[in-house]
Amino acid sequence: MHDFRSYAINPETHPKDLLMRILPGIFRRRRPVATWQDLVEEVLDKATMPTSSLHGETHWRAVISCGLRISEQTVANRKVVFAFGLIHDSQRLDDGYDFAHGQRAAASLGGLRTLPDLLSAGEIDLLARACQDHENGLVSADPTIGCCWDADRINLWRVGVAPDPRFFSILEEGPLFNENSKDVRDTYSAPPSWTSLVRKIETIKKIDQAGTLSGS
Repeated sequence: MHDFRSYAINPETHPKDLLMRILPGIFRRRRPVATWQDLVEEVLDKATMPTSSLHGETHWRAVISCGLRISEQTVANRKVVFAFGLIHDSQRLDDGYDFAHGQRAAASLGGLRTLPDLLSAGEIDLLARACQDHENGLVSADPTIGCCWDADRINLWRVGVAPDPRFFSILEEGPLFNENSKDVRDTYSAPPSWTSLVRKIETIKKIDQAGTLSGS
């Protein structure tokens, strides 16, 4: 017969102790998957100038709104477009040129705990490229990066500068460019709310997932 008295001598091997050490691992609750609203709140909390009238969260919302609209003209990744609008100016130190603010925005991605729940590693890399170079006046053949940059530049109206189609990647000179430019000129100071934009990206995600499943 087994001598259970040995457990009393060594508490580490007592059945109750063993059970109490095992149960937490079995029943430990997993961290909830982050939402787009969680990402918005995290970026706002870590942003350097979120209340700036030129480069703060009002501008971010305008860029997201424009980006999602421009994305309808191409095959841009709309999740990356949303994240770009939210993050691209979040690490500015001033409202001037602020050289390298795009690089700081790209570098900040690694510190956003909610981002990996929403974007894949490849999407985060694409987002980093879009953030890093958005300030350099480049154009891009990549539809997602081009959409991000166009959405930012079409909002130059807020600083009294008329957008120049020569520096756009997706919106070429013509009726479509003029239509988007006029719309932004009239609405950049009052873009959709975060609630509205988050609802839109969540709806887009559901539509994309449904399309993926139907095509599989």
